[in-house]
Amino acid sequence: MKKIIILLASLLIIFGFTFSTAAYPNYNLSWDFRIFDDPDARQVAINTAEKQDGLVESTQDSIDRFKEGLERQLYGSIQRDIIEEIDTDNPKGEWQTGDLNIELSESNGEVMVTITDTITGETTTIYYSDYNVTQ
Repeated sequence: MKKIIILLASLLIIFGFTFSTAAYPNYNLSWDFRIFDDPDARQVAINTAEKQDGLVESTQDSIDRFKEGLERQLYGSIQRDIIEEIDTDNPKGEWQTGDLNIELSESNGEVMVTITDTITGETTTIYYSDYNVTQ
């Protein structure tokens, strides 16, 4: 009797594994090998691999990370100063940071923030009035 129960249990397990893998043959592999027959898909896979490889190799030393963090803090501080100045009755001011010269002025109820790149001379003006920002 024990032999019959063990035999039935083992047959049930074998058939269970057989039918479960037969029911889902496409989901057993993580790669779809049709990629290798399609030149476009192959190129996408190569581009993805090269980009991921470049991400791993591009290491940044701690001095550069520290410098960039300080610059972000400085820009954030100037942005907060500008926003606080915009909320005053007579907004005006000038800030110099890195290669940027930032001027704040008011004309006819409209606040102008003029950002000038001191190296290239390129200028961008942002107009602010009644909670509307235009460029």
